[in-house]
Amino acid sequence: MILLKMAVRNVFRNRRRSIITLTAIACGIFTLVTMRGMLNGMGRQSEMNLIDLQYGHMQVFNQDYYENPAASVKDSIEDPEKIIRALKDVDHVTAGVERLIVPSMVNFDGNDLTCLSIGIDLGQDEKVFKLKPTVVEGQGEYLTEGPHAMVGERMARTLGLKKGDRIVWKARAMGKEGGGSIQAVYLEVTGIISTGNPAIDGAALFIPLDFMQESLLAKGRASQVAIRIDDPRYLERAFLSAQRVLKPMGFEVKTWEEMGKAFLELHRMKKIGNGIMIGVFLLIIMVGIVNTMLMATFERVREIGMLMALGMKAAGIRTLFLLEGAMLGLMGSTIGVVLATPAVWAMEKYGIPIDIFTGGKDVDMGYPIRGVMYGDLSLELIIWSLLIGVLISTAATLLPAWRASRMEPTEALRHA
Repeated sequence: MILLKMAVRNVFRNRRRSIITLTAIACGIFTLVTMRGMLNGMGRQSEMNLIDLQYGHMQVFNQDYYENPAASVKDSIEDPEKIIRALKDVDHVTAGVERLIVPSMVNFDGNDLTCLSIGIDLGQDEKVFKLKPTVVEGQGEYLTEGPHAMVGERMARTLGLKKGDRIVWKARAMGKEGGGSIQAVYLEVTGIISTGNPAIDGAALFIPLDFMQESLLAKGRASQVAIRIDDPRYLERAFLSAQRVLKPMGFEVKTWEEMGKAFLELHRMKKIGNGIMIGVFLLIIMVGIVNTMLMATFERVREIGMLMALGMKAAGIRTLFLLEGAMLGLMGSTIGVVLATPAVWAMEKYGIPIDIFTGGKDVDMGYPIRGVMYGDLSLELIIWSLLIGVLISTAATLLPAWRASRMEPTEALRHA
């Protein structure tokens, strides 16, 4: 208790020096919280985008279909309804929906563009995916049965498409022996969607499933059955349950994490890069704290000598300096967190327009998000940031504390 009182007195004795140190620590922690909050928010938003718009929580395929680059309609699931019925015995599954996905080509006004055509069940797709809110042109109409299509925003911009235009859609039909001729069909564009996901916005064409199956002579077939579960925390449990039920039937189950591992790896690398950048910033702050505490050590040589002459051991001197460093770290970190919390909360609630970072240009940031970028404020981030600030400040005090504890009392008392 005595050492703590002395540490408090020493911290506030030289206010100017303490204020400079606290400001440096607060700036470092403010940067840490805001940048981490922004990056975590982008990661969470991207994950939800992948789940809601591209993968669902899990997908079911015919055995080896997913890894087969030459897979076509003939390799698709013959009876997807059998899988959907079997999903009733899978833990945590709330819905399953079939989709037919084939490589294809679109022609408009003499321009060709390769794309991925996705046949969706208009009555059931919304139970797993959330495409409707992404419609930016043709709002409220969505898709209707028949020769209609929705296209991604980037794809529409590339071809110069707008709502109401008619495109020529070309894809290979299944045929009697599994491989058929190229089918060419006119489709009316009923909507344009903007998801922020380059795989969808730049190269996806959505067509009513029934019409697509009929056009490709693949009645009742589906490339995959996408699954939604009640709680993402139980993904592993649902995956194991789905495998147990579906694998004996000859089907393969993939989680969104496995299918989206390229994005997850990118996000992990960006977090590492962000951590290195913040680490360098905090290292600079750490050097400043070391310098401040060393100056305090030289100014208090006589005081340290007197304390040691009165019986304080070297361990007590080291503890005193470490307490001062920890106090500065806690105070500076608290200030930084207090200032950063409203900023990250505002990012989480209102978001930041991505145009601020891209200058209004169509730039792929590597994250499947669009329009507005949201932050993520968590108790874990706040506590972690406070601990980082205290640990760095305390660690920066180790050298000054060691030097102070190594002083000889008689020499220290003679110091002018």
